[in-house]
Amino acid sequence: MLENDKDRKAFLKILSMAAKRYNWIIHAYCLMDDHRHLMVETPNGNLSLGMKQFKRSLHAEIQQDVQHATSSISKNPNVRECNKEC
Repeated sequence: MLENDKDRKAFLKILSMAAKRYNWIIHAYCLMDDHRHLMVETPNGNLSLGMKQFKRSLHAEIQQDVQHATSSISKNPNVRECNKEC
Protein backbone atom coordinates (compact mmCIF):
# COMPACT_ATOMS: atom_id res chain seq x y z
CA MET A 1 0.00 0.00 0.00
CA LEU A 2 1.11 3.52 -0.73
CA GLU A 3 -0.13 5.46 2.27
CA ASN A 4 1.36 8.89 1.69
CA ASP A 5 3.31 11.07 -0.73
CA LYS A 6 6.63 9.81 0.62
CA ASP A 7 5.61 6.22 -0.24
CA ARG A 8 4.46 7.30 -3.70
CA LYS A 9 7.78 9.10 -4.32
CA ALA A 10 9.66 5.99 -3.20
CA PHE A 11 7.53 3.92 -5.60
CA LEU A 12 8.42 6.19 -8.53
CA LYS A 13 12.10 6.32 -7.60
CA ILE A 14 12.40 2.54 -7.38
CA LEU A 15 10.31 2.04 -10.52
CA SER A 16 12.68 4.34 -12.38
CA MET A 17 15.68 2.37 -11.12
CA ALA A 18 14.06 -0.93 -12.14
CA ALA A 19 13.25 0.47 -15.59
CA LYS A 20 16.89 1.40 -16.12
CA ARG A 21 18.25 -1.86 -14.72
CA TYR A 22 15.90 -4.15 -16.66
CA ASN A 23 15.60 -2.03 -19.82
CA TRP A 24 11.86 -1.49 -19.34
CA ILE A 25 9.85 1.13 -21.16
CA ILE A 26 7.21 2.64 -18.85
CA HIS A 27 4.30 3.80 -21.01
CA ALA A 28 1.92 4.76 -18.19
CA TYR A 29 1.26 4.38 -14.48
CA CYS A 30 -1.54 5.20 -12.07
CA LEU A 31 -0.97 5.23 -8.31
CA MET A 32 -3.87 4.83 -5.91
CA ASP A 33 -3.88 4.37 -2.15
CA ASP A 34 -4.52 0.63 -2.23
CA HIS A 35 -3.23 -0.45 -5.65
CA ARG A 36 -1.47 0.71 -8.78
CA HIS A 37 -1.51 0.15 -12.53
CA LEU A 38 1.54 -0.03 -14.78
CA MET A 39 1.83 -0.27 -18.52
CA VAL A 40 5.34 -1.62 -19.05
CA GLU A 41 7.07 -2.84 -22.18
CA THR A 42 9.79 -5.41 -21.52
CA PRO A 43 11.96 -5.88 -24.63
CA ASN A 44 14.07 -8.46 -22.77
CA GLY A 45 11.14 -10.49 -21.44
CA ASN A 46 12.23 -9.99 -17.83
CA LEU A 47 9.08 -8.63 -16.17
CA SER A 48 8.87 -11.33 -13.49
CA LEU A 49 12.51 -10.98 -12.46
CA GLY A 50 12.30 -7.18 -12.41
CA MET A 51 9.02 -7.06 -10.48
CA LYS A 52 10.42 -9.36 -7.78
CA GLN A 53 13.38 -7.03 -7.29
CA PHE A 54 11.16 -3.94 -7.53
CA LYS A 55 8.75 -5.19 -4.85
CA ARG A 56 11.60 -6.24 -2.57
CA SER A 57 13.27 -2.82 -2.91
CA LEU A 58 10.02 -0.90 -2.41
CA HIS A 59 9.14 -2.89 0.70
CA ALA A 60 12.61 -2.30 2.17
CA GLU A 61 12.41 1.45 1.46
CA ILE A 62 8.98 1.82 3.07
CA GLN A 63 9.94 -0.34 6.07
CA GLN A 64 13.03 1.79 6.63
CA ASP A 65 10.84 4.90 6.83
CA VAL A 66 8.42 3.16 9.23
CA GLN A 67 11.27 2.07 11.52
CA HIS A 68 12.71 5.59 11.50
CA ALA A 69 9.32 7.09 12.39
CA THR A 70 8.77 4.54 15.16
CA SER A 71 12.23 5.23 16.58
CA SER A 72 11.61 8.98 16.53
CA ILE A 73 8.30 8.60 18.37
CA SER A 74 9.75 6.33 21.06
CA LYS A 75 12.54 8.86 21.74
CA ASN A 76 10.09 11.74 22.17
CA PRO A 77 9.71 12.52 25.91
CA ASN A 78 6.19 13.89 25.31
CA VAL A 79 4.93 10.52 24.05
CA ARG A 80 4.12 7.82 26.54
CA GLU A 81 3.39 4.21 25.73
CA CYS A 82 -0.19 3.17 26.20
CA ASN A 83 -0.85 -0.15 27.90
CA LYS A 84 -4.07 -1.99 28.73
CA GLU A 85 -4.87 0.52 31.48
CA CYS A 86 -4.99 3.51 29.11
